[in-house]
Amino acid sequence: GKHILANVTSVNKNADTIVSVTTDKGLIKADMFIDCTGLKSLLIDGTLSEPFESINDTLLNDTAITCRMPYKDKTRELETFTDCTALSSGWAWNTPIWTRIGTGYVFSSRFQSKSDALQEFKDYLIKRFDKERVDNAEFNFLPFKTGKYKRGWVGNCLALTLAAGFIEPLESTGLAITCYQIEEFIKRIKTNDNTAFVRATYNTELSQIFKDVHNFVLLHYVN
Repeated sequence: GKHILANVTSVNKNADTIVSVTTDKGLIKADMFIDCTGLKSLLIDGTLSEPFESINDTLLNDTAITCRMPYKDKTRELETFTDCTALSSGWAWNTPIWTRIGTGYVFSSRFQSKSDALQEFKDYLIKRFDKERVDNAEFNFLPFKTGKYKRGWVGNCLALTLAAGFIEPLESTGLAITCYQIEEFIKRIKTNDNTAFVRATYNTELSQIFKDVHNFVLLHYVN
């Protein structure tokens, strides 16, 4: 395959078929397009206008605050697992990797303002690490929408990862769904043409997977 590093400036389509994408490096034509544009969903939504099915009535978290913590005592702090800690309006994750610790606070903006959430997260980090590292940390806010697009495979466009939908980062279920999408797409495209029936069976099964994961995550919040 050929890797082209470029920015898409426009997408050209014919009904539910994407014909080509225009980039700052030229025109790219293909028989099949994979939408991996994250929450932008540039192809499946921005071009094909597939309707989005929200689940924010049951899963209320919609914002994440992220930051990176440098190691001070790597022998003690480099744990071999990720843990989650409940806070007032969501939960915080702690993910040690070889060079640093990734941490963040997922919360519902309906129940807590950004400033209050940031202060609570900082207080949590100071207790877990120390004030010096927290004072020097850079914090980023990432809003997200929960739910999925009605169909993940439309015409000659397959949406993957955040472009297809998102439940929430709990339990890393998004990674499992992505693996399932890729495996099922390859299985179908190797043995069948890109027919409406093949797409329909894929979309039906994917909807059930999202529903199962939605219920699984929802159970974490049921008293």
